[in-house]
Amino acid sequence: MSATDLRIEHDAGVMYLLRNRSNSTITEIELLEPAGNSPFKKRPQGVTLRPNEVHPFSLITGHQGRLRQLDAVWDVQPTPVPLDVPPKAN
Repeated sequence: MSATDLRIEHDAGVMYLLRNRSNSTITEIELLEPAGNSPFKKRPQGVTLRPNEVHPFSLITGHQGRLRQLDAVWDVQPTPVPLDVPPKAN
């Protein structure tokens, strides 16, 4: 599995989806807190995703501006991997 198999997609408003685009189940996924104030209402941690399954979460950036990346780790990937955060659709 490559890091590009785990993606963040914008859903609507402040809602985003963490999607497993691989053919394998990914377990113990955690999005890490970026430096500064937390943009998460409830940070995804301990998430398991089957192939093409999604996990919804919200990002509230406020005055901090748009986040461009969030780091993720999972059971077989203990080194943080940057995932792109897409801009909100207009």
